[in-house]
Order: sequence, then C-alpha cells, then structure tokens
Amino acid sequence: MSDAGSGRPLRRGWTTGACATAATRAAFEALMTNAPPPDPVEIALPSGKRVAFALATFEREADVVRAGVVK
Repeated sequence: MSDAGSGRPLRRGWTTGACATAATRAAFEALMTNAPPPDPVEIALPSGKRVAFALATFEREADVVRAGVVK
C-alpha cells in the first residue's frame, strides 16, 4: 500500500490526535474522580475500534493533573 500515488509506503502508528485523546481522557478521569488515572487508558477510534495506551507520565498538583503517552 502506498501514499496517494507517491510510491512511498504508508506510515504506521498512532496519530497525534489519538495520543492526545488518550492522555486527555486519563487526566480528565483522574481530575473528576480524584482517583489514580486509568492505566492503560482506552479510547475509541473513529472506526469504532477501541485501543488502549499505557501512560508514560502522570502528575497531580492541587487542582491540576497532567498525563502523557508516548507517540
């Protein structure tokens, strides 16, 4: 399979949006429940498929949480 006639193979992996969505969901759930974030965190892709991402980082400070996944 190639990229729109360029002859280059399609890239594989997760989009920036999927990774950002997973990190945001983990941070949101932790902030709303005051519990540890889900790890791995599961999201639904536009295709309807559900995928899980392991958290690479998580920080909590007062009313702020940060979560990250590796793309």
